[in-house]
Amino acid sequence: MSNEEARRNHERRLQATLLEQRGSTCEVPQMDPFDKEIMQFFEVVDKIYCPEFDWVACHHSICKVKPEILETHRDISCLYKDIIYITDNKAEFGEIYTINGSEEYQLVQSDHVHVKCTGIVRKE
Repeated sequence: MSNEEARRNHERRLQATLLEQRGSTCEVPQMDPFDKEIMQFFEVVDKIYCPEFDWVACHHSICKVKPEILETHRDISCLYKDIIYITDNKAEFGEIYTINGSEEYQLVQSDHVHVKCTGIVRKE
């Protein structure tokens, strides 16, 4: 059974269970997540600072090396690892994928990715 089939079967079972339990479970209250009573539990955190500039840009689910990096470097190789969140405070890395040069990486398992690139500066 493929992962997609397993996911669909799981979703069907979950929907059936929810239909059976309708009216016998707790109802989630409707509330504004930005209400001052809720916002008091959030804290402002510092922005993440990266000392270097980014080599990779992602648009929707496609990530690739920026054109200006491709123009100034050769033999570029990037390692991509999806960041898979288990809970709000726990994450795991997915499988490592090596992408070379101008090839694209598509986010599949997550909306977040850890990327590490290397390359050689082109001599003028």
